[in-house]
Amino acid sequence: MNKQSGLTLLECILSLSIFSVVLSVVMIFSMTAYRMVQSIEEQVETEENVRAAVDRISETIRYTDRAREKVEVSGKELNIYIDDVSNPSHGKHAYTLLKNGTLKESFGGGINDLAHNISVFEPSLEKDLLTVKIGREGIHGQPAFTLKKVFYLGDE
Repeated sequence: MNKQSGLTLLECILSLSIFSVVLSVVMIFSMTAYRMVQSIEEQVETEENVRAAVDRISETIRYTDRAREKVEVSGKELNIYIDDVSNPSHGKHAYTLLKNGTLKESFGGGINDLAHNISVFEPSLEKDLLTVKIGREGIHGQPAFTLKKVFYLGDE
């Protein structure tokens, strides 16, 4: 009797099939994890953008004398008028949300993109209170993120 050792064709096909199923399951889990990481990174980036924009608006108001008289809201645009003795062209800081989701700051002939992926920018002014709401509505199954800050513009 001649005994030969080795794999038969059936054993090779069966082992490759099992390997393919295991590899498919691993790939599905990997792709799901990758999509979750991308979604979380985008959410974190949006939150950082919103906080940076609110900080910038807060800083501009903080350096404005008699802010009650120099802040105005026109629709979805926030205007803050600055008296800058060293550079009179800086006069007005305007904050506007563009259609592409970019919150921009215009001042003295320059433009800054403060935040991206923004869909909510709602400034409102009532007496001595300026309320600024900035954020993004939930898209692609992501939760919405909105930051609302109230500034007191009256005398200290």
